[in-house]
Amino acid sequence: MTMADPLYFFGVTVADSEELQDAFRACQSVTEIVHLLRSEGLTLSHEQLRKFASRHDEPWWPWAGQSSDWKEAFFRTGDGGPLGLLLPLIRRVVARGAL
Repeated sequence: MTMADPLYFFGVTVADSEELQDAFRACQSVTEIVHLLRSEGLTLSHEQLRKFASRHDEPWWPWAGQSSDWKEAFFRTGDGGPLGLLLPLIRRVVARGAL
């Protein structure tokens, strides 16, 4: 499905599909959201999605009900979601065999 207005997709398609709502709710990173959007025929950039998230907090988005700090971390870290800030440290610890 290709739509000229991405907000139409968000406002109509996702709101009317429990399956899509569950899929978006389960996303753990911006990259997962972008891939899911692409699978539905919609392309949004990381920045477009960030702007959208600042205005939309429907319950099916991973950031629904989260603090602004959580949202910032989710978008700042890209692939790692809120834990992305810790991933480099975790990888170093694991590589040293400390865990």
